[in-house]
Amino acid sequence: MPIYGDTVTFTAIVSPNSGTTAPTGTVSFSIDGGASVDGTAVTCPTGSPADNLCAQYSDSTLSVGNHTAQASFTPTSGSIFAGSSSSAVDFSVVSPQTATESTISYVNMLYMQGVLNSGQDNSLVKELNQAIKMMNAGKISGAIQNLQYFISEVQDLYSSGVLNATEANTMITDANNVITALEQGG
Repeated sequence: MPIYGDTVTFTAIVSPNSGTTAPTGTVSFSIDGGASVDGTAVTCPTGSPADNLCAQYSDSTLSVGNHTAQASFTPTSGSIFAGSSSSAVDFSVVSPQTATESTISYVNMLYMQGVLNSGQDNSLVKELNQAIKMMNAGKISGAIQNLQYFISEVQDLYSSGVLNATEANTMITDANNVITALEQGG
């Protein structure tokens, strides 16, 4: 789930209905039904057929809340291809605080599963709650510091065998994503 301030990249893949000729034209993107913005042609993801046309559009100005994205293909004039549009895709952008609250839920889940003991749970949640308090007060450097302390604690729990790699990486990635969003003005 993107965090406010993140750059969100949308990718569209246009495939021919039949044949092996790659479509030619323009792919445009519309967010929340707004004006269309032309995408940039990119190399298609690994595993995509060679006869596809791929395009991307990135946006770092999305507000917190629910959004929709839609892609449209406009063929080159005289092309054998017809225009088309994707179905709208729903997504949400969350605040750094909400993303941090999700990490708290994950920590609490690990406690409920018996992975963490109550002291470990309380310590991790304390750092995350303090980070949220700092964010709410506009003290971004303090929030980042608390998130870094949280990451350090998670790394210690992984090193001591309390957490497995997946559990530790999930929490570290989540915290780093919030740090990145905060550093970008989230």
